[in-house]
This record gives sequence, C-alpha cells and structure tokens, in this order.
Amino acid sequence: MGIGPIAAEEEDMICIFPGCNVPLLIRKENDYHVLVGECFVWGLMDGEAMEARTDDEYEVFRLR
Repeated sequence: MGIGPIAAEEEDMICIFPGCNVPLLIRKENDYHVLVGECFVWGLMDGEAMEARTDDEYEVFRLR
C-alpha cells in the first residue's frame, strides 16, 4: 500500500536509490527512464528495502 504522483501509470516502477530517503517512481520511455516523482510505500521507507539486498540485485538506469 502506498501513495505516489497523480501522473503514475500502470507500468511505472518503484525504485530504491541508495542515499535517497524515499522510493522514486520511474517510467521507461524508449531507451531511457524518466523520474516521475517521489512516493510512499509501506515497508519500503527508512531503508527497509535495502536491508535484505545483495550487490548483484542492483540495476543501473539511464535517467533523462
């Protein structure tokens, strides 16, 4: 459960960026990704999402 930008669309991704204190909503457009905005997702705030991750679970995005 959470809340996000009114511009959110069904295929958008909720991403956690190291050093950022809130999840971000990212949209894929052609060969790059666009930052749609911040969001609140229960259970992903305050670093909870990063606690169980390993280095091989990260993905690199090209933002525009």
